[in-house]
Amino acid sequence: MLLADSTWKAPISKNRVSLQFACGSPAEVDETYKKLIEAGHQSFKTP
Repeated sequence: MLLADSTWKAPISKNRVSLQFACGSPAEVDETYKKLIEAGHQSFKTP
């Protein structure tokens, strides 16, 4: 996470989740991101 945001601090709580998705192209990254946001999930940073 520090590579995405140098000011990031680890959460204090025990609930830590990080997801990664294998995407074959920038367009696939955008489509995956769009689906997650449309499903109601929150994003820390757009791709």
